Amino acid sequence: MFSANRRTLLRVAGLAGLAGTLWTFPSTADAQEKIRIGYAISKTGPYAGGAGITTLPNYELWVKDVNAAGGIKLGDKKLPIEVVEYDDRSSSEEAVKAIERLANQDKVDFILSPWGTGLNLAVGPTLNRLGYPHLAVTSVTDKAPELAKRWSNATFWLGTSAQISEGLADLLGKLKSEGKIGANIAMVSIADQFGIELSAAGRRGLQEARLQARL
Repeated sequence: MFSANRRTLLRVAGLAGLAGTLWTFPSTADAQEKIRIGYAISKTGPYAGGAGITTLPNYELWVKDVNAAGGIKLGDKKLPIEVVEYDDRSSSEEAVKAIERLANQDKVDFILSPWGTGLNLAVGPTLNRLGYPHLAVTSVTDKAPELAKRWSNATFWLGTSAQISEGLADLLGKLKSEGKIGANIAMVSIADQFGIELSAAGRRGLQEARLQARL
């Protein structure tokens, strides 16, 4: 468990590091020789494709670039990043277990979020309870405003399902009014949290645009 000061420090340090900005934190620079960052991500299972294309390479590239530059600056020195990673197997249960292990056994300083809406919502309560910042950068949900209030450590970066779907529905409605497409729209989605959220919002948006969605 972190002290309040350490939680605050790591929240700022994590945001600064992920943004590629160097900050100075003199109070802790002399106390450690490395920064341990952990994550659980889908390397196997149905989510592996998405995670392996959009998220894992970015985590690996960020660590490589930061370490090549000497690490993250804390106080008057730079500390290298050490990574602890687990395969959540595209399973909510495995993701939660891995987060617990990263915090309580591996004692990592910061935890990067998993891939996808479902897994981010699954680990949200655990990250909040453990006091780690939750950067839900691959989560799309209409519950984002509500969850951000419930989990004070969480930030949602992609907006809501309604916002994304409304933009698409507006575009399709415009194309229909110009005679470029018909009124029937085929919609394909997957039966997980991401697909359920977006398809539900999409149907509403398409109906408002007077388009007929067929699943």
